Amino acid sequence: MKVFFTILTTLLSSVIWAQTNKQIKNNYLVVYPIEALVGHLRIGYEKEFSNNNSFLIEGQYYFTDDRFRDYFISRNNYWGLALKSEVRFYENNEENKNRTFLGANLMVKRNENMRLDVGETFNNFVFSLNLKKGTEFFINKNCKMDLYFGLGVRVKTVGIKSTIGGTEPPELVKELVYPNLLLGLDLKFN
Repeated sequence: MKVFFTILTTLLSSVIWAQTNKQIKNNYLVVYPIEALVGHLRIGYEKEFSNNNSFLIEGQYYFTDDRFRDYFISRNNYWGLALKSEVRFYENNEENKNRTFLGANLMVKRNENMRLDVGETFNNFVFSLNLKKGTEFFINKNCKMDLYFGLGVRVKTVGIKSTIGGTEPPELVKELVYPNLLLGLDLKFN
């Protein structure tokens, strides 16, 4: 819980600092259309605080049902909430042109899962720290699109230990750490 309040305080102070900076440029509403197709409702707010820097904060609600089962570990009706923040550093470029960016993001997620193979429900928290590289494409005056990829580390308070080729059923373990890969697309509206 202390970690959550520390992260929340950091996010809020960053947003306040960005709003008081005199070089404020644009505000964007950020949506993730591909994630919406699989039951992830994610929306964000990006605030440019100079020509080359911005701060992005996102909220996400996600869920799934019997149509999206994992074949190795049967899950049903899982849902979760996530809060993500990111600082982006854009290359110095002329206005209304495509530009690349580097970003560092932090995610805190809470989710609930139900394993059908043992009839057990469990909750966990996920913390993730990632570095991203991407390109912002200028579509028109009021719309941009980002394509990005990244790599990071993810920590789960409770996770399912993978067993490759084993005959034993997967087991729940505490404090599972593994790499995190990012690949995505978002649309930004001014």
